[in-house]
Amino acid sequence: MNLPARLKHSVPDSLHVRRGDMPILEGTGYRVKIVLGESNGIAGAKSIALPFTALDGHIQAEASFSHEAQKQHSAWIYAIDGSIEVDIDSTELVLQQGESLAVKSTNDHQALPIRVIGKSDTNNYFVILSGETVQESFVQQGPFAMSNMEEIREVTQRYQNGELGSLA
Repeated sequence: MNLPARLKHSVPDSLHVRRGDMPILEGTGYRVKIVLGESNGIAGAKSIALPFTALDGHIQAEASFSHEAQKQHSAWIYAIDGSIEVDIDSTELVLQQGESLAVKSTNDHQALPIRVIGKSDTNNYFVILSGETVQESFVQQGPFAMSNMEEIREVTQRYQNGELGSLA
């Protein structure tokens, strides 16, 4: 995940959200877990670094689920299994298994409405990730995303020297 430059050198942190602690949105033909953030007025765990929403959903054919990404947020919609139609501001696109779509609101003062419709008669499984748009350039190399190549060299050296800690 790319963070704004002001947070790139922060102490790493993580958040484990147990399945039983994830609120579930259920409606006609859909079931969506709120892994992080909120949707449709229901709040799940709060992201540690920045406002962020992660939704994990299953939807039947022809059923629909709607979510509004917060204003000034971008979203990524991924069809894990089956196929879904994504409707954003009356623009429709069908995503097949393994395909994704990244979107950003054209109006920084309004939420970004996202509607997902199940298309396949089999399992339609999708995720929606949305968060604050980081409008800064970055360089990505391996697991690192930094502001420039010098920072990439520095973090790579720190990693090779064992200065980034370890998983216990």
